[in-house]
Amino acid sequence: MSIVTFCICCSQVFIREIVSNASDALEKLKYQVMIGEAVADSNLPLQINICTDQESKTLTIMDHGVGMTEKEVIDNLGTIARSGSKEFLQNLEEQGKSDSEAKSIIGQFGVGFYSAFMVADKVDVFTRSYAPGSEGLVWTSDGSGAFDMARAKNVSRGTKVMIHLKDEYKNFSIKTVVEGLS
Repeated sequence: MSIVTFCICCSQVFIREIVSNASDALEKLKYQVMIGEAVADSNLPLQINICTDQESKTLTIMDHGVGMTEKEVIDNLGTIARSGSKEFLQNLEEQGKSDSEAKSIIGQFGVGFYSAFMVADKVDVFTRSYAPGSEGLVWTSDGSGAFDMARAKNVSRGTKVMIHLKDEYKNFSIKTVVEGLS
């Protein structure tokens, strides 16, 4: 399998991984409700939304699940970002791993979210924990190992992952292309 074929085949894995994370977040919220935990924005539907924007070349995947606290953002996103996720993904490409091998490796090491950097110039993650009174946060990275994090206003409970696509992957900002992947 050539590197070009690898890139085309595996570039789609990021959608599956982020949707899987969103689904897990919804299941975790259902559990919190079941055990009697108080939940912010309890009127929000338990659903995942996928939005495309060709003009801005973005793909956004949003859920109204458990969201993340500042500590969870740093633990879940910041730690791997600092460990060189872009290098990890480039090494997979260079090694010519098959599509199934790459998906297995990505899932196994819990870096599925970072597969978005194969197709993205930048990723913004807006999140707010389910805990009443929690604050909205925005985490931003280009996958180079550094990230920025700040408070954000008007963030609903859950997580919104906004992927700013590289020019060569702008087809993922077309609704019919993304719908065709399911």
